[in-house]
Amino acid sequence: MLQLVAWLLISFCATVDNFETVHGVLQEHQSKYAALEGVFRCFDAMTVIASDKVNDDYCDCKDGSDEPGTAACTAGVGFWCSNEGWRPQHMPSS
Repeated sequence: MLQLVAWLLISFCATVDNFETVHGVLQEHQSKYAALEGVFRCFDAMTVIASDKVNDDYCDCKDGSDEPGTAACTAGVGFWCSNEGWRPQHMPSS
C-alpha cells in the first residue's frame, strides 16, 4: 500500500525533467544529493552508500535521507511535492 502511495505521489507531483534531479527533494536541497564519486552520505553522517541506492525503495540510512521520493522509510525527510500550478507542500513518508 505504501509503495502505491509513493508511486502516486511521484506520478502526480511535477518534478524537473533533469536526470540529476532527485525526486521528492526541494530544489534548494538537491545539492545534498549530488553524487560525489558515486557515493551518498546519509544526513546522519554515519553511513555512506552507493549513489544508485538513493530512491531505490529500500531504507539504507537510519535517518531515511536516502529515500525522499519513496515510502520505504518511516523516519526521514519526507517527500517534497512541487505541485506546479498549485500549492507546493512537504508530505511525510507515512
